[in-house]
Amino acid sequence: SHSHSHSHSRTSKLSLSTINFTNDHALSDDTTDIHFIGRKSTLEKLNQPKSIINEMGLSTQTPSDMFDAMISRLSSGANGGGSSCSTFLPVTDKTEKFANFHLISLPETVSRHNHHMSPHVITDMLISKVSTKKSGKVKLYVAGVEPGDVAPVAAAIARAFPLYNSKTSSDNDMDDNDDLSIDVCFLTETCDKFTNENMFMLQLASAEAVTKGVRLAAKLGDMTPAELTTDAYADQCKHIAKELGECVTYEEIVGEDLDKLQYGGLYGVGKAAECPPRLVIMTYTPPSSGTSSEACESVALCGKGVVYDTGGLSIKPKTGMCGMKHDMVSVFTRLVLIDEIRCMNKQQSYLVIMLCCLFLFTGWQRRCTRRFLCGC
Repeated sequence: SHSHSHSHSRTSKLSLSTINFTNDHALSDDTTDIHFIGRKSTLEKLNQPKSIINEMGLSTQTPSDMFDAMISRLSSGANGGGSSCSTFLPVTDKTEKFANFHLISLPETVSRHNHHMSPHVITDMLISKVSTKKSGKVKLYVAGVEPGDVAPVAAAIARAFPLYNSKTSSDNDMDDNDDLSIDVCFLTETCDKFTNENMFMLQLASAEAVTKGVRLAAKLGDMTPAELTTDAYADQCKHIAKELGECVTYEEIVGEDLDKLQYGGLYGVGKAAECPPRLVIMTYTPPSSGTSSEACESVALCGKGVVYDTGGLSIKPKTGMCGMKHDMVSVFTRLVLIDEIRCMNKQQSYLVIMLCCLFLFTGWQRRCTRRFLCGC
């Protein structure tokens, strides 16, 4: 009975998994999982003489009829979902280690409202096949990608590997130290490398920036208000500003200073909170513009960051209040955008980002509401 009472806990956990985008298609000896994702008609080309499979040396380890058998088991996704088939393959001809080998097919046809690479299916399939792993080195090949597809596909991959998790887990799971590494390679419609490497390296930089932004925004959006107070969020903004260097400046107006500077609405709504409201201003100046902003266009982006909206607390059921923390998601998109623009080395814009953060419940409301949000 003693072990049972401590078998599960609700503890916040930050994942240490990493996602890297690379143009190096070779497998390393410590690869544990190999995934090829694409439409079935694209994956069928893996068995051609000049495909990436031959370059990787996998074809010398496995008869071609095995690939044909695996591909024949894939569906064309007529129901809008994906399908998969798995086996074990030697990692390289120089090692006796085996890796899990997966073929994941995407829908052949999509509606005019959906992206032709079906990003939502990519996310769902990776969640079921990869994201539950605690450790390992995963090689992920996405086939049938055009240069304009890199960003949405990268976002789909990022959503499958969240940085933050506060779901109930066993004590043993919480003690595990995640060490999952995902290397992502993009392939053409013919399952080959991209020939214009200089252009494609720019696409990889875009993928890195999008992935970092999506995972950070999801992490902040998933955190409970008991953890992500206005103070904690401001600390996150300061950390990012410091990380980005001299091209980004940071300033904030906090608490009663908002009232003095006539930000009455912002101050009035949050003044009774345990953590004071604040207005955060981050300014990005492209390095090439020097000290003057006149040489480039000025863009202002404003985001509303209500850390938790207690409106209707006394009349809504507890299940109706849980989602009220998502009033803060708007500021996260602005916050990660400044990093993405910096990563992509944008030189054309002088960017001003204003992040407004409110923390709405007082001390007694905070204690009451935490039961709904944290399971306390």
